[in-house]
Order: sequence, then structure tokens, then C-alpha cells
Amino acid sequence: MRKVTITEVARLAKVSPMTVSRALRRPESVSDELRARINAAVNRLGYVPNLAASRLASSRTGVIGIVVPTLYDVIFAEYLLALHEVLIREGSMSWSSTVATRKARKRRRSKR
Repeated sequence: MRKVTITEVARLAKVSPMTVSRALRRPESVSDELRARINAAVNRLGYVPNLAASRLASSRTGVIGIVVPTLYDVIFAEYLLALHEVLIREGSMSWSSTVATRKARKRRRSKR
């Protein structure tokens, strides 16, 4: 199934793609009549906004980087999971990495 574009929504609503974008991001920034036309076009065409394209256009990725010393300590793994769940709920994503020190790697190997 082909994805509907914001340009197609704009054409059907008889507005510019920028107006559609603005109405979807900040509905209060357009008139009620315009918002109704755009919403009707969105519903009729089944338009689903492309989150990646939206974030690229706004220069805001919504990605939060998290660095922890290790995941071998359960407290860090639990912290990452809880933080990830909050970020998803708020519309962001997390990217995580570990910075295992030589000492931590050596300690892990000695436990084997």
C-alpha cells in the first residue's frame, strides 16, 4: 500500500503543504475552518505523519543519548529500562552505550 504524502493532503484541502504541517503540529495556529478542511482531507486519505521526516525538518531528533559504565550491574539496566519507558511515553527515544573500563572488564572476566 502506497503512503499518502502531505502534498496530497494539501491538494485535497486546497492549502499549501506548509499549512498542513503547521495545522498538524500546532492546531491552534490555524483557523477552525481551515483545521476542519485539513482534518477531513487527512481522514479521507488516511494520511499518517512521517515522524522521521518531521524531526528531520525541525532539526530536533527527539533522541536522548545515555552512557552508563556497565550493564552487568542490574541497577544500570533497570535505570535504562525505566528511562527508556518514560522517553517513549513523552515521544522521544533513547540511545544507550556503555563505557566499560579496563578494571570493570577485568573484574567481569575474573568472575567467569
